Amino acid sequence: RAVMAALLPSWAEDTSAVACEGCGAAFSIVRRRHHCRHCGNLFCAACAGQRAILPPRFCAADPQRVCGQCREEVVGAAA
Repeated sequence: RAVMAALLPSWAEDTSAVACEGCGAAFSIVRRRHHCRHCGNLFCAACAGQRAILPPRFCAADPQRVCGQCREEVVGAAA
């Protein structure tokens, strides 16, 4: 289990980002932070509103929230 955890990206601390990594919109009470489950960065709901099946090392069978860039990477790798 520890080996699997070492292969996963570290999630950004919620307080480390004041704006979305994708569009640059400032986070607020209305615009919440969402972690991309693939890269661990923080995005707004619009920029991380897609879902994809992640590689086996993530141990998640259901589609997970991902940013647009990671979705292209994951879906492209699966094709």
